Amino acid sequence: MEWSEVIKQVLAVAGGTSVVVSGLAAVLGKIWVGQVLNRENAEHQRQLTNLQAQLDATNERLRAELEKGLHIHKVQFEKEFKIYEELWSKLVELRKASLSLRPAMDMVDTKETEGKRKTKRLTRFGNAIAEFIDVTDKNRPFYSEDVYQSMEKLWKLTHSEAIEYKHLNPHDDKYWDKAQKNREEILTEIEQCCKIIRGRIGSVRVSD
Repeated sequence: MEWSEVIKQVLAVAGGTSVVVSGLAAVLGKIWVGQVLNRENAEHQRQLTNLQAQLDATNERLRAELEKGLHIHKVQFEKEFKIYEELWSKLVELRKASLSLRPAMDMVDTKETEGKRKTKRLTRFGNAIAEFIDVTDKNRPFYSEDVYQSMEKLWKLTHSEAIEYKHLNPHDDKYWDKAQKNREEILTEIEQCCKIIRGRIGSVRVSD
């Protein structure tokens, strides 16, 4: 029997040429789809690997920037804290000097003239306010503006008290009323300034 006859009989048993071709097409289709899927999976994996590498690099950069930021924050906090210590020290002396100009209970040396006593008190006040303003102004860029505004208000209040002490007549009826009013305003603003500084220190505190 010739091979052609054998093939015909096999094809006949298998269901004909169309069935075999259909089967081959199905097999080839599966192979092609599998290859396409493998290529897509490989591409997706490559993209995921690249994305992960980018994310890792970004995280590392952000971590470095955060650590740098925290370091700057600590340096700023330490500098600002030292400024507040110095400011408060100068403010305490200014408070003493300003409130001793016209104290409610005054202790005087009877051998000292009123003019000499006034000059001595004003000189002490002048030195105190000069040092206070120097520290306040030269450090202004490095601490809270709210604190500066309070310090400026204190400077004006104490300066007004010194001006009144220098020029007003102590025998005037309102002389001591004004002294008491100034005293209360100065002490109130000092307390307010203290609260602002405490709040500022609390807001910038960082933990290791």
